[in-house]
Amino acid sequence: MILLFVCMALFCMGLTTYRFMKSEEDCTSGRRLIDSSVLIMTTAVSLSFFSYLRPLHGLSFTPVFRQIQQATRYVIKAWHPPNMLYVTDGGVQDCTAITQLLQRRCEVIMLVLAASDPTDDLAVLRTTMEAVQNKLKLASFYDLQDPRRNVFAMLDDYKQNSSAHSFKMGIRYGWNEVETPSFGTLWVVKNRLPDDFLNQTVQPHLREEEIMYNTPSPKSWNGCSGDSSASEDNEVLEELLDMQTEDLGGLGCCDCCHRWGNCGRKFPHLTFTGGLAELVD
Repeated sequence: MILLFVCMALFCMGLTTYRFMKSEEDCTSGRRLIDSSVLIMTTAVSLSFFSYLRPLHGLSFTPVFRQIQQATRYVIKAWHPPNMLYVTDGGVQDCTAITQLLQRRCEVIMLVLAASDPTDDLAVLRTTMEAVQNKLKLASFYDLQDPRRNVFAMLDDYKQNSSAHSFKMGIRYGWNEVETPSFGTLWVVKNRLPDDFLNQTVQPHLREEEIMYNTPSPKSWNGCSGDSSASEDNEVLEELLDMQTEDLGGLGCCDCCHRWGNCGRKFPHLTFTGGLAELVD
């Protein structure tokens, strides 16, 4: 960072001298300062690609240099690991996280698909399946009811069948003849409202006692604050009883937002804030 500040200071000083000083010597000095700052910065950026060398370790901690290396898709290949690694969640290639399980040849895999997919196109799952079959060649997928049928046709059936809660497909591990084949099953559960869950009245929140001790939840609601009176709870309950589950908006994070600012995408295909609110509630 000190090197960056020095380069910026030299560049600003040189630009000021070159633009606002009228003598020829000042213009020459300003141009030299600008050239020096550009040369120092170019040299530092070039040396940052060799930060695996011990004398240049400090360059790997500079945020600007790290951004440049990421933009150029630079990857260090050395005998010793670098001082800093850039790690992502893997969503760029596989948002389902089943590739690692397929590499382990798991017999049963349950995928809870929570990607933003209001139309049930299953694009994320299709992309992962194509990568597993065409690029990685880890396994192939097939329809358990009719293995001769294209497995993607089964995904189309799930899209058209709005009453389906889940579906499953077969997995055949191994690609070449020399590999010993093994088989597994992939269960897929998606965030959707099947037909038998439509037109249901909004239910009260789950309580800790109900989850931990199987105690029936009280027939009342918490309002905007935790100190709500019984009359306020009944008022909230009466207003929410007129709503159905698929009417809950995705921008709200409490019952007040559902009552007075119910906008945005509806449950279960919520926005990021709405999905986070459902987890918090």
